[in-house]
Amino acid sequence: MDTNKNFLKVDELLDLAIVFEQESADYYRKLQNNIENQRVLDMLRELENQEIEHRDILKNFELEDKPYPMLQFGPSFSITLPEVQSDSPTLRELLDVAIDREIVSRQIYNTTAGQVFGNLAQVLQDLAAFEGEHETKLKDLRSYLLGEDKT
Repeated sequence: MDTNKNFLKVDELLDLAIVFEQESADYYRKLQNNIENQRVLDMLRELENQEIEHRDILKNFELEDKPYPMLQFGPSFSITLPEVQSDSPTLRELLDVAIDREIVSRQIYNTTAGQVFGNLAQVLQDLAAFEGEHETKLKDLRSYLLGEDKT
């Protein structure tokens, strides 16, 4: 699916969001390989499991039998998740990418929720809120592990 286009059908967005949630779960699973602290591992496992729950919510969502509008995204709006750019990323780089992925996911869900109606809008708003919570947890984790501020 072309994620660089400005218009998507609702079912295309749902398919894309399912992939993003699975990729995020996979990302948190891989991130666990870089951590020895048990409390941090538990949190990453929790994030992984929540992303799987999000994926399942989207997989099991049944669109109402109504015509949905085409979803429109501005030319500068990215519908792709950030990826690690380095072959040997530092822990900070891994956490920064995880945070950026949560920010993008939240933006996609918020933007889309404002263009649809009914149960779908509520599900997307709820997912956006969860992604915002993940962002906060990851910033706190980065601060805890690296002794840096949360910005």
